[in-house]
Amino acid sequence: MGGGGTADEVEGKGGRGHGGPAPWVISAGIHAGLSAGGGGAGGTLARMPAPPAPAADWLVACLCAGWCRTCDDYRAVMAEAARRHPGLRFAWVDIEDHADALDDPDGAADDIETFPTLLVARGGVAHFFGSVLPHAAVLERLLAEAAAGQLPPRPAAPAPRLARAVEQLWRAAPPGLRVGG
Repeated sequence: MGGGGTADEVEGKGGRGHGGPAPWVISAGIHAGLSAGGGGAGGTLARMPAPPAPAADWLVACLCAGWCRTCDDYRAVMAEAARRHPGLRFAWVDIEDHADALDDPDGAADDIETFPTLLVARGGVAHFFGSVLPHAAVLERLLAEAAAGQLPPRPAAPAPRLARAVEQLWRAAPPGLRVGG
């Protein structure tokens, strides 16, 4: 499955290289350029990346199947995460029950082959899409990366289509979709 980090990367085995400062931290060079002249080298003010989005913008969706026993175990992990992170939105999406809403002419839902598959999106844009080990620590690490602005958008198909579809499902609020608050 393309478009997102893998479970190994989330657990740190694949190494995503987050060793530098957070992207919104002003570097010493930029800070030094904000002197009385108002600009950095060359007289222009360097741009800083935007800070992370507010928590309420994030949607964390488990894409699962009713017959998957591993998904059953992961439901409790999602419920606990929803309790611990009341500002985030959590969804439990059975891809068979919601196949019409998830599928599109390109067959985006057909690309979900491993369960559980997690989608972390903001504003209909996927920032993580991939299968994960069903452990609370893996989910917590992903949520921490999202909060720190360390989950870049994942433009590879099918993540964008699924992110938009899950966002629309969230708004429609079918029974059993929302987890927690």
